[in-house]
Amino acid sequence: MTTEPLVDLNEWISKLPEDLQVLAQDAAPVLLNMGQDELLEWITHAIEGDYEIAYAGYFKRLTTEEQLAEGQRLNARLVVANQVNYARRKYVQDLVKSVVTLGLLYLRARFIGM
Repeated sequence: MTTEPLVDLNEWISKLPEDLQVLAQDAAPVLLNMGQDELLEWITHAIEGDYEIAYAGYFKRLTTEEQLAEGQRLNARLVVANQVNYARRKYVQDLVKSVVTLGLLYLRARFIGM
């Protein structure tokens, strides 16, 4: 007697928003290999917003190679986030510089023109 799976994992993952599909594809094997109590604890932490604890539980289940790959993936995301933040900061600095310059030019024209 064979038992059919209750849910096709790939079908379930395909119903998630695109940005979560990659995460689910990576995390599913790790989460499915957790024991019932461990998985329940992980889900509880995730639901309650204790993301650091939930991530630590997930991370400790990874092999060394998977941990290295995860570190590289996170570093790549941080590099992109830093580049975006730098561009925003540079934009704001340039904007403020332009506004101050225009203000000074206006004041100079106003007082010299008097």
